[in-house]
Amino acid sequence: IFYQFQNFSTSESAVLELVKNAYDARALHLCLIFNNDTLIINDDGIGMDDEDIREHWMHIGKSNKDYQVVDENNNIRILAGSKGVGRFALSRLGRNVIMSSQKEDCCAVTWKTDWNSAIVEKTEGGLARGTTIRIEGLREKWSRKRIDNLCKFLELTYKDTSMEISVSFEDNARIIPQHFKSAKPGVNCKSCITLNFENNLFF
Repeated sequence: IFYQFQNFSTSESAVLELVKNAYDARALHLCLIFNNDTLIINDDGIGMDDEDIREHWMHIGKSNKDYQVVDENNNIRILAGSKGVGRFALSRLGRNVIMSSQKEDCCAVTWKTDWNSAIVEKTEGGLARGTTIRIEGLREKWSRKRIDNLCKFLELTYKDTSMEISVSFEDNARIIPQHFKSAKPGVNCKSCITLNFENNLFF
């Protein structure tokens, strides 16, 4: 579903990890909104409750994810996000984060951090099901050219149609298209494996 890109050496790869989290949450729509030094990420996935955030979101390597899930449109999704590393992606992107999430039949919950301390609090209603993340004080400047590069990066790394991704910047909004409708090795993509070994290492 996603071409693998595991480290957060760039902000683009950090954004991709958050896209994966929305995909794993069975979101049908994901919106990335850039506004000055703020990035808002909004999805209509299944959301999280207080226990999800405290027991899974805040613990590295601990997850309540299965290997695959079925979304509202009966599409099977192979889960893509890494366990508990979404916070690292957020830290890579900005200095302050406010995440609000609503799970069906549960109280809404808000998680806030400035990376020195964090709080989790329940709130009453007001949110549709899903998760909204507001990242303030972006560590890098996002110009129009850089947004274009991010869109191309997402187009090349996300290869599914079950979740629509839109990116907004200033007065422009775009939907991330599907780069290859069907990947065909040797036709519209290629794969190369190189093996090297030294004879004297074998007995």
